[in-house]
Formats: sequence, C-alpha cells, structure tokens
Amino acid sequence: MQECRTETGDAAAIVAEEVESLGLSLKQAAPVPAGSFLAGAAWGIFAISIWAGWFVSTRLNVTSDLSVYDLVALRFGVAALLLIPVTVRLRGGVGLVGWRNEIAIFAGSGVSYSLCATGGVAFAPAAEGAALTPGVMPMATALLAVLILKERLSPRQLTGLAFILAGVVVIGGLGLFHGAHREWIGHILFLAGAFLFAGYTIALRRSGLSGLEATAVVSLWSCAFYLPVYIFALHPRLLEVPPTSLLFPAFYQGVLTNVVSLAAYGRAVATLGPSRAASFAALIPAVTAFLSMLILGEFPSEADWVGIACVSAGVYLASGAPLPWKSVQSRR
Repeated sequence: MQECRTETGDAAAIVAEEVESLGLSLKQAAPVPAGSFLAGAAWGIFAISIWAGWFVSTRLNVTSDLSVYDLVALRFGVAALLLIPVTVRLRGGVGLVGWRNEIAIFAGSGVSYSLCATGGVAFAPAAEGAALTPGVMPMATALLAVLILKERLSPRQLTGLAFILAGVVVIGGLGLFHGAHREWIGHILFLAGAFLFAGYTIALRRSGLSGLEATAVVSLWSCAFYLPVYIFALHPRLLEVPPTSLLFPAFYQGVLTNVVSLAAYGRAVATLGPSRAASFAALIPAVTAFLSMLILGEFPSEADWVGIACVSAGVYLASGAPLPWKSVQSRR
C-alpha cells in the first residue's frame, strides 16, 4: 500500500477518472466474457499482491536493518523524484483546494499516516496490519462520509461494516488487555492510520484532484517538512547500511506500490468494471497472512484467522461487488 493508501483509495480515484474518460458508466456491471474475466482477475490479483507484500516487506525491514523513520524517508524521497513532472505541472499544489482540504490530504496520506502504518508493522504482525488498516478503511470512510457528506448507507454496506467491526474486535480487542505484549500498540497505530486515510479520502473527493496529483503534492511537501527533521533528529541509517540493502525497499516503496500496482489495478478495472475489481481488495488480509507465513514465519492465531475472514467478507460486501447467488438468479 504507497502503503496501502497506495493502494486502494488512490488507485480507485485514478482509475475512476480513466474509466469515465472512456465513456463507461461506473454504475454498470455488464457481463464479462470468460477470457476477459481471467485476464482482469490476474491483473487484480497482481495489484493486491503488491499491496499485501508491502506489509510483509516493511515488517521485514523494520525488524532488521532499517527503522520506521528510514522507510518513511525512503518512501517520500523516491515518490517525490518519480512524480516531479506532476508536481511541476501543479506548481507545487499551493492554494489548489483550500487549506482545510490541504491539511486533511496531507495528514491522511503524508507523514502522519505513514508513521502510523509503518510504525504499526514494527509492533504487530503484518497480517494483523493488513486486516486493521486497509480492512478498516471502508468502515472509517463510510462513517466520515455519513458525518461530513451526509451520505446514506445501504443495508448491504451496513452489513459489510458490521463484519469489519467484528473482525477488528476479534483481532485487536483482546490485544488491548494483554499489556505484556506490544502488539496492541501496533493495533492502535493501524486503526489510527485507517481513520487518517479515511479523512484523506473524503478531502480528496471534495478537492477535485486525482489520486496521482494528490500523491505528488503530498510527497513533495512531506520531503520538505520531514527530511530535515529526519536528518538532524531521528538518527538516519540510510547512509550506514550497504547501498544494496536499500535497492529492494526503494523499489518496492517507490516504484511497485506507487506506479506498478496502480497500473495493474487500472487494467483490472478497465476489464472487469470498478465494483468487481474493488472486490479483490477483500483478499489483502488473507494474502498478507499467507505471505507472512512463507516469508516471515509469522503464523496467525485461530482468532486472527476468524478476524481476517470477517474483515475480508466485510470489505467484499461494502465494496458493492456482485454476489454469486444474485448472479445465478439473474441468469435464470
């Protein structure tokens, strides 16, 4: 997900504009031929695998040779360099969307969010992070949409959010009562990150910016404000570790999550439609859990698996993805 922001919210914003520019309705869910469905599903799985892998790779980095602060600096530095053309076109983004939206966008996808998401992985397993950050984002966004935009939630959305809340309670609720374990700190950071990103989503919608434009502006100003603090106060390690140790995190944080995953998700949306493509986000917690077992040797507990299943089901329902039994009925 650039972290999991990267991930679902920014991708959805960018892709929605691309789909609308092609004259397609975001409300349509026309049947997809079998061959096209397989191709679209492959692109969708590829994108969510990158987002799920972010949690695993970040967990691996923060438990070895790099700190949370190093990864945040690396992420914004690489993103700012990649998106210089966009930033120049926007003239730095100053005064584009009003100061309230600017603060919400910066806080919800900038240093604050990044420190929460990356810091949470330093305390808690990657699989729990995937369930409690991208999994909770739909619930947090829906709550803010009701409060700020006065939107109404459908019964299906409410059902999905109830599943997500149940999963959060299963995964994080018990951890708050186990002071001997530090996982609860990670749980709080994951949830804080989810709500910060929800504020970013609402502000992005009101601003009229694309996800790519917002990412470019946030990366620029994050570098401007964060890098001096990082260099002079946070004991940077980037110059102390071998350069080869920086290649993979720089590539993953700055290229795969910011560019490749968005392009792959865009292909999935163009082939399958927005609702079907968004349904693949429900796989992020489970894919992260499997990658954690294979790469990190972290095996979720039985309670974690229950929570992951609840969150995944809730994300699928809340996304508006097609229900299998309704598809069968419509063909009769």
